[in-house]
Amino acid sequence: MRMNKRVNKLEVDFPSCEGIVTVDHDFPKIQFDRKLGAELVPGEVVDLSEERLKKYLEYAEISEQRWGDLSLIITGTEDSSYLGSNELGYASDDSEGGFNVVIGIDYDFDSEATLRHELCHVKDAIDGKIDLQRADLLYRLGASINKKDLRIQAAALNTLGALAYVCGMYFNSEELKEGAISVLALNNVSAAALLGIHLKGYYHNPCEERAREAEKKASGWP
Repeated sequence: MRMNKRVNKLEVDFPSCEGIVTVDHDFPKIQFDRKLGAELVPGEVVDLSEERLKKYLEYAEISEQRWGDLSLIITGTEDSSYLGSNELGYASDDSEGGFNVVIGIDYDFDSEATLRHELCHVKDAIDGKIDLQRADLLYRLGASINKKDLRIQAAALNTLGALAYVCGMYFNSEELKEGAISVLALNNVSAAALLGIHLKGYYHNPCEERAREAEKKASGWP
């Protein structure tokens, strides 16, 4: 793994690098999940640009005096020590006035957009707009619902229900047809309710709307 500049804020001893390691007390401490190396192909590196990270911190309007309160953890999205299933990143309060920002590296997603998203949450937490430790119940429920998984589950159950209804018609079974109709109705009501919770509690949450807007690059950025 390659970094443009080593930042020694993890209290790690680098005796062979004495005179090279730079200690910047107003810069986030950066660490890598040890499992990330297993996901890289031979010759592949994770190149973290300090200047680009500074731009993102400035873009999020996080005061430079607070940069040292951040810990940035770079991890993979497969078998990560930090991320759950379908999770690309998150920000959390370390209960000591600092913040942990975990970012997953994935070929199918823009990891820098995830970083901008999570830094926006940190800014909101600093400004007192959100409490990263005590998110409200509706938000947590909405965040736990994955729209893609919900669509797949609803489609699968609707297909099974339709097949059961066809079988009921074929065998002239009113009980089978009524049961299939009940399953289809219950599935659609359940899917609609879960989607409503996701949209109301998470997707249209003002903090999430600001964070999604922050994912967009500032004009003129490469």
